Amino acid sequence: MKRETRQAALAAAVLACAQPNAHGFEWNAAVGFGVWQSDNETRSSTNELDETTLEPVFAVSAAHDSKSLLLNASYRIEGRDFLDDIVDDATVVTGSGELVWNAIPERFDLTVRQNSTEGTLQRFARGTQDNRQEVSTTEAAPRLRFRTRNADEIQFEYRYRQVSSELTNIDSQAQDLVARYNLGLSERTTVSLEFIDGNTEYDAFSAPDIDRTILQGTVSTSGERTNFSGTLGNTLVERRGRSDTEGITGNLLWFYEFNPENRLTLSASREISDGSEQFFNRGTSLNPFVPGVQVANTDLNEIFTAEVFDARFSTSVGANTVELNYSQRESDFERLPRDEEFTQIGATVSRRLRRTLTTTLNLQQIEGDFVQLQTATFEQRSANLVITWEPIKNLETSFRVLYSDRDGAALAGSFDELRFYIGFTYRLRNTPQVDIGIRNR
Repeated sequence: MKRETRQAALAAAVLACAQPNAHGFEWNAAVGFGVWQSDNETRSSTNELDETTLEPVFAVSAAHDSKSLLLNASYRIEGRDFLDDIVDDATVVTGSGELVWNAIPERFDLTVRQNSTEGTLQRFARGTQDNRQEVSTTEAAPRLRFRTRNADEIQFEYRYRQVSSELTNIDSQAQDLVARYNLGLSERTTVSLEFIDGNTEYDAFSAPDIDRTILQGTVSTSGERTNFSGTLGNTLVERRGRSDTEGITGNLLWFYEFNPENRLTLSASREISDGSEQFFNRGTSLNPFVPGVQVANTDLNEIFTAEVFDARFSTSVGANTVELNYSQRESDFERLPRDEEFTQIGATVSRRLRRTLTTTLNLQQIEGDFVQLQTATFEQRSANLVITWEPIKNLETSFRVLYSDRDGAALAGSFDELRFYIGFTYRLRNTPQVDIGIRNR
């Protein structure tokens, strides 16, 4: 992350926490300290090296909800001190914040978002510390709203987005003009028609700027047990000096609650975008249960078409919670020989042994297939056992065991690794806004 962005994010978070708890304002902060022990820190198949890592963490959060102002922010600072100096020490800031100001109610509002996350340099690499970098995304979006009749509304929006990375050449600035017409068919059903005209300019001289035109419609409906949203449209991406990319895009999302204990979520999407789009509001950290295999491709700023399907089912039986998930992603790159397919299958079982004692077991299997780059193909399995105990109010101790095993071709590599973690977290206040989290890899 760029130093200026990091300082701004931290200053905003600290300033927020210094405010008094009034007018709906809430804040929280947490400190933590943990120790990781790995028997193969570099994830090598031939030269396995033990490493002990000390990880102090500080996290802050703030929330405010009033008629004119909505604020949600959560940031964390994490240190990584590698005692045997196998890799360089690091300090990482991750988090996200959103501010919505209703300057003129139902007429004009302004949304500002900032998101700092960790991405990988290469998607197929093994998830070591030297394959990580910080990526910062900042967006500002003023919007005009005009009520036409009943619940119908016309909106005009301008969006500005800046993406900056710590190591790779994906820095960019994007602008979009959006015209939107919302039709309120009923209390539970709405239709939205949207036209987007925008462009992205890259700092890298080798990356051609792009222009995009999107025309799409969305239907959303909700019921007592179900929610459905469907978007269908056409996306045209023009790159200066290169061929255009055009196709049908959209997404479907369906949630159904059989009963309070059993829930099913299905989603599918097809999008045409550039690599920087992947960092917009995608969360605050790498997937803790899938070491080294992430959606983010921070080494790319090319155009690609991605088709994604995701299914999740969760159920609760007494003190036990079970979640099953399946996802598949196919990416067709317009120019690079990097067409790829990722498949992920996982299961998570949590059990509350006592009010203050919980165990969680997560199992995952990932397969990565690169059509023109078979040397990056791999299959990876991981198991993660977590035991958390809260001996006193706001103090939580954690013990973790993480095992990863990969069978991969030359670039992806093969390895197995066993990691142990022990640490604690103390929250200053008994509010749920702050989540200090634990880095698994």
